[in-house]
Amino acid sequence: MGEKVEMPAGAAGDPLERFEERLRVCRGHLDKSSDRDTLEPIPVRFLLVAACGAYEKTIRGAVDLRMVNSGDVEFVRYLGMATEKHKMPFGTVSAKRLVDVLGGPPGTEGMPLAAEAKKTYCRLLQDRHSVAHGGGTEITLDELQHMHEMARGVPLAFAAALRLRFDQDG
Repeated sequence: MGEKVEMPAGAAGDPLERFEERLRVCRGHLDKSSDRDTLEPIPVRFLLVAACGAYEKTIRGAVDLRMVNSGDVEFVRYLGMATEKHKMPFGTVSAKRLVDVLGGPPGTEGMPLAAEAKKTYCRLLQDRHSVAHGGGTEITLDELQHMHEMARGVPLAFAAALRLRFDQDG
């Protein structure tokens, strides 16, 4: 097997960091606005979609990295079949469902996350789904930022679980 590939921490291409920059930019624009209450729902809807996209890219990146580094043809084949069978993007399912789809790698069944983080992650996904399909959301930019701070650990824990499993196998 070849050399292990690593994703550098804090890389310029980090989806969570890109989302957090978008959040800062939107906050800056709203803070300068004289009509914040009227305008706030617009960036919140955009940011909900962007947050979930960042979660999905983080998870997908971890899965792709795990596949590249595995050198295990059967694992890659199984993962490809599992994701195809369920016809779903990685970021739009709960943390537990992600583990189920991947066959529950050892060490991931009890991801070390507070139940509130998982619940918040799922709420963000639900609100994003509502917004993306023409509905609305009642959350404010401050609430979205707080929810993101709680939920961002879910895709990171999943990525860490895949790395841990690889380190044990490798």
